[in-house]
Amino acid sequence: MLVRKDEMIDKLVNDRGYTKKDAALIITDVVNMITGFLETGDTVLLTGFGKFEVKTVPPRESVMPVTLERYTIPEHKEVKFTVGKGLKKRIRATNKDAE
Repeated sequence: MLVRKDEMIDKLVNDRGYTKKDAALIITDVVNMITGFLETGDTVLLTGFGKFEVKTVPPRESVMPVTLERYTIPEHKEVKFTVGKGLKKRIRATNKDAE
């Protein structure tokens, strides 16, 4: 199941009693804050959830499958997410409950 931002807002409204406007602002602010830190090269650690960091991916060679033409994928940056121990443990527990 895919959970969208609007569904997260509705959950905050229903479960926590926030107004829809405040819930939307909270989610938007958190996402913008994480994005801002990553843009400046900082690593964001949410203990128990995970770590977001920007990694530089070196250039590499690739091949077009149809034409077999070789080309270089240039160096670029990617966001890497590493799952925290707390989240990993909760998801594993959920998997055991489903069995």
